[in-house]
Amino acid sequence: MKNVLAGAVGAAALLCLSPMAHAQEGCSVLTVLPVTISQPGKYCLAQNFTTAITSGTLINIASNDVTLDCQKFTLRSTATSNTGSSSAIVAMSRNNIVIENCSIVGGFTYGINVSQVNSQPTQSYYNTIRNNYVAGPYYQGIIAFGSAIEVSDNRVYDVGGQLNQLAIGIRVGGSTTGGPKFQVIRHNGVIGTNSPASRAYGIYSDFSIGALINENLITGTASAPGQVSYGVRISQGGGNTITGNNILDNGSGQSVGVSTPASGGWCYDNLLRVGTNTQGCDATYGND
Repeated sequence: MKNVLAGAVGAAALLCLSPMAHAQEGCSVLTVLPVTISQPGKYCLAQNFTTAITSGTLINIASNDVTLDCQKFTLRSTATSNTGSSSAIVAMSRNNIVIENCSIVGGFTYGINVSQVNSQPTQSYYNTIRNNYVAGPYYQGIIAFGSAIEVSDNRVYDVGGQLNQLAIGIRVGGSTTGGPKFQVIRHNGVIGTNSPASRAYGIYSDFSIGALINENLITGTASAPGQVSYGVRISQGGGNTITGNNILDNGSGQSVGVSTPASGGWCYDNLLRVGTNTQGCDATYGND
């Protein structure tokens, strides 16, 4: 798909592809990108945009208390470099952020990146990423670090291809210095996460405590030959609940449905069609 999206657009060019549409009342319309949002408020897209940048960010949220509603308009990248560092939307160490109704397509390195430095105390919290469509990023589709984070009703397709890197559909995590690390990841579809060089993860957590991961569809996750792919993988934490997910591998059999640390959570009532159903879970009843 990334080759199909390639076009003769200059590396720094950003083009409007559709006429201005009606924006919601009380919403500040973003008409020129790249942009930095530096004041609280509600912001909207009312047109599509196309870019070929291989580094930098189209929409940088640099304030707390921001809602970004793309109104189903598209941020499209025609970049074909698998060594880039570009993002469609970034919010770094922010809180009370909502990102919704965005369509992000093509050769970004990252789709939506709501992040923090996890080696420091929690700075990112009360953030929501919902009802977005992310297709074709080279490295990671959605990142949501912090606590009191909700990632719901998103569709993430065709992630992978970054040079010598793993691939992750949805990534969450929390501070390693203590404090809460609670995330809710539910009702998402993660399809076709594929790393030709390393491991692939449908949903990956660096650190979660008491998180809820439920009713997600994860399929087509494929790692490089000899590497294991994971539907849901939690690397640190405990007390997590992973339930009601449908997880299917790509048919290779080199796959794990749900993996947590020892005593890392309860893994139950998942539909698993993978090489190994679960690893490390406290309870594994009802998985089929």
